[in-house]
Amino acid sequence: KTITKALSVIPKNLNGMSVSVNIAAGTYEESVDISHFYGGTISLTGASNAAVTILSLTVLNCVCTVSNIALTISSTGATGIIIGNGASVIFEVSVTVHAVLNGILCHSGGVLVAQQSVIANSSGIAVRAETQGRVHIGTLAGTGSKQLFAADSGGHISYGAYTHTGHSATFSTFNGGRIYT
Repeated sequence: KTITKALSVIPKNLNGMSVSVNIAAGTYEESVDISHFYGGTISLTGASNAAVTILSLTVLNCVCTVSNIALTISSTGATGIIIGNGASVIFEVSVTVHAVLNGILCHSGGVLVAQQSVIANSSGIAVRAETQGRVHIGTLAGTGSKQLFAADSGGHISYGAYTHTGHSATFSTFNGGRIYT
């Protein structure tokens, strides 16, 4: 059984309902794509902060919450978490992201709210908001990113605190991007 299989049986039109996908603790060798659901909310949840590892998470054109799991993204691709095309994602849990280029990319009107801590370990940018993407992170931690926060083309990032080490640049804004503390 996979997370992708569970998502595949959910109708795209949620008719005002919230649908929960209950995830057992474990490592799932899959990239989870939660895209194009409308009229409700998709929730990824588990029992008692179950440790769940996936390859990547993409959320496009829908609303998603993540709760009751200790989520780790171990991406072998360029980006660990992608949120875009008007999607809204609320992480009610701590999230750890290991990625090659971007830890988190929020673009095209996507919104990410991480209520707890995010640990981002990437060789490129830990958190990037572009093209009207919006990101709010309570606390960011991690190591090794060349850049901690990057906001461009109207992207906005706000954060409560950070304890990230090993980066060569902390903030980068251009083309109307904004970063707020």
